[in-house]
Amino acid sequence: MPRINPNWIEERKAEVEKGFFTSVVTSYNPAAQWLVTYLANRDKPVHVTNLGAGVKRITLAENVCPHCKGKGYTK
Repeated sequence: MPRINPNWIEERKAEVEKGFFTSVVTSYNPAAQWLVTYLANRDKPVHVTNLGAGVKRITLAENVCPHCKGKGYTK
């Protein structure tokens, strides 16, 4: 199993549990997979936007801007 920084995991968990999470930008695939799975297990729909060069933004689906289609977010 690839190593994901435990501090990063705890920060993301805290953001989700407190309701502060809107989006995160990452280029590390195992971390992105973990976060999408974590949010899906909590019934929070997500939108993954590829920004290029392996970088992706994971955004809660309700925060996706209809004009930019996920390159930015509302709120």
